Amino acid sequence: MTGRQGRERLHAKRSVTSRAFLSRRAFARLAIAALLFGCAALGARPALAQDDDDWSVVSHQAELHQVHESPPAQAQPAAPRALPPELQPAADTPRMMCGEMARPAAEPYKSIVADVEREWGADAPVYESVRADPPHASRGGCIFYNPAFMESFLRGETDKTSMIYAIMAHELGHIEHHDFERTRVSSVEKELDADRFAGYTLSRLGISRANITAYYSMGGDEFSGVHDHGFSNQRIAAFDTGWKRAEWNQPEDGPATAGGVARSAASEDSDEADDSSATAVP
Repeated sequence: MTGRQGRERLHAKRSVTSRAFLSRRAFARLAIAALLFGCAALGARPALAQDDDDWSVVSHQAELHQVHESPPAQAQPAAPRALPPELQPAADTPRMMCGEMARPAAEPYKSIVADVEREWGADAPVYESVRADPPHASRGGCIFYNPAFMESFLRGETDKTSMIYAIMAHELGHIEHHDFERTRVSSVEKELDADRFAGYTLSRLGISRANITAYYSMGGDEFSGVHDHGFSNQRIAAFDTGWKRAEWNQPEDGPATAGGVARSAASEDSDEADDSSATAVP
């Protein structure tokens, strides 16, 4: 009996010792595992820190790039597409110019008008009218001529250039005198004033008047049947008055009424022996 109890106490003691040993081993294993995990964590920390720094640098560079980067260029509107050559209007295509269908002026009219305007510091546009009408000035301040009319009108003239100068200066005179605004002035007076302006201009330009006087002798109202420009002797007198005013350095503008010019013409006839260039008033 005593021996049995002894064996049971010995077995119980060994069981306690075994459990205690197992507990110590488990604790040791846990301690070793914790130590290894801590070392691993300490070894990985510098690498993690470096990754954070690299990301920070990249982020900072990205921010700087965004700050200094130029804003995107605004989209420019598309330029209108040019018409193909076959669809583009020709340079001599008539267009509405100053209230009339016309083309750009051609030579010699373009250069002649430029010379006349330069003398007066004027800038009246000149166009080639599509209508076969006499040269004329428009209310809009433009000068028109028709080459077919001019060719027919000047046929047989030996000095066409001086004639064109006189005609273009006459039309510029209407513009410079603001004839479209002088509503209370008769048509005849306006035309004689323009003739005087032409004589003044040609005298300043040094253009001979020999051929011009012959033209005026055939350009009076006695030939047209309409009293709107003045008779031939009136027109010649107005032209000569302008010529002499330029020679004497007098102002171009002044009284040049039909009656005044007629009296001037009569005076010219009485002073000159040869008056064949003037046509008597009917």
